[in-house]
Amino acid sequence: GPRPPRHRELALVRGRRLAREGNARDAELRWLSLWVGVGRVTVYFPEAHRALLVDLDLSETLRARTLHQPPVGTSVPVSIDLRTDADLDDALTVLRQKLTLC
Repeated sequence: GPRPPRHRELALVRGRRLAREGNARDAELRWLSLWVGVGRVTVYFPEAHRALLVDLDLSETLRARTLHQPPVGTSVPVSIDLRTDADLDDALTVLRQKLTLC
């Protein structure tokens, strides 16, 4: 039969404290599931962080597109169509970078 789509999952956690019982306290937890062939991820970064983006471990295509992407207001959009495993890796790298800046 047909193979199921490839995917990656990422738990996005903001905040630093968790209660002893395991309940989140002062933290936000979001779950993100990315599937090959099922969408696009767009993350906006401040224009001042463009140099950080092109230094990330990204595909050459995405790096070049990010370097030359015109800003939207004061932000640089980084859009990734999820077509291959490499696209999933790029998306996770970009999302992790965004979380470090929040």
